[in-house]
Amino acid sequence: MASTSSSNNTTVILKEWIRNPILISTAFLGITSNIILLISIVSMKRVQDSYYSFVINIVIADLVTSVVTFINPLIKLIDKEFYALIGEYYCKMFYTLFCASYITAGYNFTLLSLYRLKMITNPANFKSTSIICKYSSLLMILSWIISLLFSIPVNFLTRYDRKINKECDVYYPYGQLFSIIYFFLILVIGYSLSVLVITSSYVQIASKISSRIGLVITIGTTHVKRSTWSKSNNANKFLALATVFYVVLSWPFVASLSFLAVINQTQAQLTQSNPGLSWILTVAFALSFLTCIINPILFLTFDKNVKASLHKICHKI
Repeated sequence: MASTSSSNNTTVILKEWIRNPILISTAFLGITSNIILLISIVSMKRVQDSYYSFVINIVIADLVTSVVTFINPLIKLIDKEFYALIGEYYCKMFYTLFCASYITAGYNFTLLSLYRLKMITNPANFKSTSIICKYSSLLMILSWIISLLFSIPVNFLTRYDRKINKECDVYYPYGQLFSIIYFFLILVIGYSLSVLVITSSYVQIASKISSRIGLVITIGTTHVKRSTWSKSNNANKFLALATVFYVVLSWPFVASLSFLAVINQTQAQLTQSNPGLSWILTVAFALSFLTCIINPILFLTFDKNVKASLHKICHKI
């Protein structure tokens, strides 16, 4: 028994020394890249455009996730006793904010896809007729309110594990069934519905653009030529790429929580019973966080307006 306990403690310490520096460095990259993207967008003349309003909301969500992810291992490395003291409160805040920002990002990617669909189907006057454009600010605020309200139960389903892993973990104070239902609801409402709407929107966008490229389209007195539709197609390809990364990388977070609820184990218990599977879930959580880094890199690299704004800022410096 003593040998097993010593082995578990060694594994935990080794995991911390490997994981914490990686988390700190990647979270710092997430903070830096999202701040750069935020400054670039705010400096643009088109900052009032609904499209960039939704992008700003995604940036804020990614920034929140990056900050709480950065602070968590940093406190551990600096002062473990202090972390043990505040661990219970910080873990609840960490998981709640992570979940809320996760759902918010998904909703705003959904709004972006609907915005692009409206722009393609009604380019002449979609800004004056589309609800998404007319009430973009309200939709941005609502996405956060809904996400925060939906994430409140996470506060009661997470805690600081003082015995085994000495880190944030889930547990089941209201029973296994409650946790299974709740985490699957997040998976459906916070992820699956967004994926369905996003997929439907981009399929329609691709269909409409492919039928219009090569033609001269006349809408009222506005002439939209091949070059215009080609540029629009490139913009949609980039946005679709960013969305694909979100869709592929974000689901493991809630999927892993749902899996733990189904097998009725905490991460700490799984570490003892099946260390290999525990590492897989840890990697799944890390993959979900990578969206916070990939999103700003994609926008800074491929969005021509953001790139132009960043170049202007760099020249001034």
